[in-house]
Amino acid sequence: MSSPLIGRASTTSAPTTRLCAPQERLRHVLEPNGFNTLFLGLGAVGVASIMAISVLERRREIRLRRVLGAAKGQIRIQVLAEVIPLALAGGLVGSSSAPPPPGI
Repeated sequence: MSSPLIGRASTTSAPTTRLCAPQERLRHVLEPNGFNTLFLGLGAVGVASIMAISVLERRREIRLRRVLGAAKGQIRIQVLAEVIPLALAGGLVGSSSAPPPPGI
């Protein structure tokens, strides 16, 4: 008795992965849908909490800089200059390592 698969052509094909241009991938990453919005919100909360913890841990340093004459704007620029590159790097790594959306 022969196996039912012998001599038959396969009706299913192996899944294929299509490479897409960075602009197309970015368009799909920025497309508003439930998961993107959720993860973008979670990422924003994470960055905000890191900023808040950084400022709270450095209160003494910030007070000392204020006493020595630093303006609030200078301190704000310093804090943002530390956080923005981290946020951009995290966004770049996350969006480049994410699997493409279904249908691409």
